Amino acid sequence: MLAVPTMSAPAPAPPSEDLLSAFQQSDVPLSFGLVDSASAWTRLAGISVLCLDFNRDVRLAYKGKLPGKQSWSAEHHFEAIKARWLREETVGAELGRFLEPLQFVRMLTRYRIRAISGFLAYHPGTTAGKNSPINESNDISDHHGEPELHVIIQGSYMGMKDSLTNAMAWPVPFLNLLERLGLIGNATDTSDKTLKAHYGYSKIANQLYPQVQDAASALEQEGKPVRRIVVSGHSLGSAVGAGLLKLLKADQRFSEVQAVLFAQPHSFTYGHWCDFLKCGPCCGRQGNLDGRSPGDCMMKHCVLNIQNTKDPVVMASEVYHSLGTHVKFDGAPFTGEVRRHHCHCFGRHCNCFGAF
Repeated sequence: MLAVPTMSAPAPAPPSEDLLSAFQQSDVPLSFGLVDSASAWTRLAGISVLCLDFNRDVRLAYKGKLPGKQSWSAEHHFEAIKARWLREETVGAELGRFLEPLQFVRMLTRYRIRAISGFLAYHPGTTAGKNSPINESNDISDHHGEPELHVIIQGSYMGMKDSLTNAMAWPVPFLNLLERLGLIGNATDTSDKTLKAHYGYSKIANQLYPQVQDAASALEQEGKPVRRIVVSGHSLGSAVGAGLLKLLKADQRFSEVQAVLFAQPHSFTYGHWCDFLKCGPCCGRQGNLDGRSPGDCMMKHCVLNIQNTKDPVVMASEVYHSLGTHVKFDGAPFTGEVRRHHCHCFGRHCNCFGAF
């Protein structure tokens, strides 16, 4: 059970108590440093607000619901979200430790129209961090000594185009995806070459992979090393992020990969598609993709899969597997409750999980 560090806070509100309890009851990987580090919780909160606020703002701007922001770039949204949280009286100083050093790198795009599909941001790390060796479970004790590249992936917002991507649900061999990119996956990462992935999400992951690699190369040429990749996304963005993370893991370019995925649709399976058609959902989850350690196929040691158990998209996809260690909570108490000045996530006022 997770021990949450003591942090001064106002009286807790019931909805956020439910969310914090979900973390306490989950077997959260030590690699996230949440056992005894308040700064690690700040990092998680910072990743959350960037990912979920960006997803919301891009979606609303595209629909014309944010006057004057319909033509905003990803960088405009990033800077506005960062400035908004730094102005917060209750959490600005604390979140600033993570948000202030973040540097916008580039926009991510998808489809032929090069629509906004997220952004990359570079965090140089802090001199206060201690670089601890990675143990057999790929766990580390500190997150702030290593420079990291944050990959924030946008969820659905483009109507028919994104709906079609969601609907392309037939599984394709993950090994084929690796081969198209010139990568070779080991037996564990590919479930002995039988792992299959959602076709629609894989297409976007393949589009994003070279964009991330090019950005990392440009940063390194500028003298900014990238030791760790941290992927985050919501809904469609988290499913795409799951596929992208496995591609980056197979590449072995970066010393560590991590992900914080919100409302991730399940999108992995293995076996034959014809078996699924004959036998139905039981074949989608045949065998055990989850129990391999270290470096298990579903990457439980380095991925947090945060999900509302009432999410209909996640529920509908449960015949498949999802990446990571599950942090499940009941989102019903949050309805009408989560606002910036009414939530107490991580012992502070925030709206980290407002997108749920």
